[in-house]
Amino acid sequence: MIPAAFFNFRAAQSWIPTFAQDQKNYIARTLGNMEDLYPVAGLIGRRYAETASRQSYVHANVELRQIAQDVAGLRRHDLNLSASDEDICAWAQSKAKAGADLCSNAERTDNPEILTGLLAAAQELASRYGFELPDPKDVGILPAMRRAADVAWWRRQARRASAAEVERVAVLLRRVNKAREIYCSDLTVTKRQGQRIRNRKFLEGTTATNEEGQEYTLAELADVSVSNPRLMRMEWMTRLAGFDDVALLMGHRRELWTITAPAECHPWTTAGKVLRENKKWEKSGRLTARAVMDGMCSMWAKFRAHIARRGMKLYGMRVVEANHDGTPHWHAAVYFSPEWMVAAKFSHWPRIPKNAEKDNGKGKTGVEFYPCALGRKSSPRLRAIMRRYALGDMSGYTKDQTAAAKKHRCDFKDVRQGKSAAGYLAKYISKALPADDAADIVQADLYGNPMADSAARVNAWASSHGIRQFQQLGGPSVTVWRELRRATANEACQLDLLDAPKIIQEAADACDVHDWAAFVLVMGGPTVPRKQQLMRPGYWHEHDDETGEIKGRAMTKYGEVPDARIYGVTWETGDLLTRPHTWTIEKTKQERYRAAVEGFGFRFSGAPPGAPLESCQ
Repeated sequence: MIPAAFFNFRAAQSWIPTFAQDQKNYIARTLGNMEDLYPVAGLIGRRYAETASRQSYVHANVELRQIAQDVAGLRRHDLNLSASDEDICAWAQSKAKAGADLCSNAERTDNPEILTGLLAAAQELASRYGFELPDPKDVGILPAMRRAADVAWWRRQARRASAAEVERVAVLLRRVNKAREIYCSDLTVTKRQGQRIRNRKFLEGTTATNEEGQEYTLAELADVSVSNPRLMRMEWMTRLAGFDDVALLMGHRRELWTITAPAECHPWTTAGKVLRENKKWEKSGRLTARAVMDGMCSMWAKFRAHIARRGMKLYGMRVVEANHDGTPHWHAAVYFSPEWMVAAKFSHWPRIPKNAEKDNGKGKTGVEFYPCALGRKSSPRLRAIMRRYALGDMSGYTKDQTAAAKKHRCDFKDVRQGKSAAGYLAKYISKALPADDAADIVQADLYGNPMADSAARVNAWASSHGIRQFQQLGGPSVTVWRELRRATANEACQLDLLDAPKIIQEAADACDVHDWAAFVLVMGGPTVPRKQQLMRPGYWHEHDDETGEIKGRAMTKYGEVPDARIYGVTWETGDLLTRPHTWTIEKTKQERYRAAVEGFGFRFSGAPPGAPLESCQ
């Protein structure tokens, strides 16, 4: 039962006014059927009470019927996606046991018909809960079935589905907005905090040991890598500032673009200072943040392909920010050469508005576009193309040609002389930082909330929807940059660099002093295709020296050939080894002791090996 402090369903049933007895029974039954959806049930109760007090009990009861249908996705047979993480782990154990029975039968037979039948049974078991096993044509029958026998696979799928579904329900119940729970629901924030604690505990309980006897915990290694959000922020700011320097050196245009999702993608709308529920969102099918992000990515891909066919290339950075209601929108620092536009064939480019600057190209008569802020001669045409795709059909969204859409869908700004795009995007990058680090950079977000709280909520929002917050546009390989930085910190690699060509040494020196601009220029420039760049990452498989086959220990736990490992960087006439060590990953002694104690039915309390049994609860 749900605690009374959270929400009392019996009290909710007492709110029902005088109706026909069958209607009262239906409402009471509906509320009672949702008692197991803890803690989402509390949100349902609050929504019912708010609607009843704001409108009437009739409206609340009608809405309750719709809510009962909306939250049905939280139940998938015996899986309750709103359950606690402990319950999800226990459920994963039971499903893995069922999958193990199918997998063991498959490994004992060579009959193709029996294998096909067992595979179909495993696929049906996974699809029952909305999960999907990999295609056996890609990985093989047994590797695909071994996933159904893996507890970690079931647990990972259930956690991912739980995060997305709980957040979807919270948005449907109108909890996510700047007046209540900004960016994402409190439930999602709590789940994300628990996930981060579990991840940190795992890293601290796992060690990596190399052939020289050096031993570190994965937490120690993560703290000195880009896995550390603080170091990741520094790297992003370094690369963004480097792109800015490259653009100034090469005389390229520097612009700041903001792209907003269509109106039907927003659950809430603002009329003056009044926050109102958006009816367009209801009619559009209640799009999730993930669906909106996919539509914007599709639109951007079409735009990039359009200009690429005409010899236009962009580079820069893109940052995804969450609106107060959880809808994503983009901020991008975009750089391009003015000469590209002059050299392109303008016969297929959209026409510039009559009140815009005249262009050297002769454009065809076509669609008129809303006037926008104009830069040099090349900029208006590029902005017009971007606006056309942003106002067009974004993967199912209706074309929007209203004056408000033309005014607010895209915003273009020039980076002033003496200014940098890094300062403009710093506040958006800081939202993905740890709470303390974010507060040190920016004190408050756009809505006046402390950045420490906003950073945690935005991070939870991106994690629940699977949204990539940062992306580099164009430019050289970041992997090569990181591997050369690794090489400059290793004495053995430094000696190998002495035998490398001079241009390779220049690239390594640029990485050593954190000079992204110099690295970009040495690699060939910001718009050189990957195949034509100076260096590329080097990958390899571990093979048996005698047979040439991949070693068995290099196989994944599912029996698949693993992805090639990176060993360093390669260029046309040679390569550089940046990872000379072989690491062995294993649990710490304390974690092994914990597993042994819990295997006997005890609960481990943190006692070290050798402690008396009384220390274990």
